[in-house]
Amino acid sequence: IEFANKHNMALVTIEDLVAYRQAHERKAS
Repeated sequence: IEFANKHNMALVTIEDLVAYRQAHERKAS
């Protein structure tokens, strides 16, 4: 997650980052 945060934080907004994390958390689950 830290790796994704570092890269996405510089490219997308916080809202996009949250949506991205939620989507990946569902896949991980």
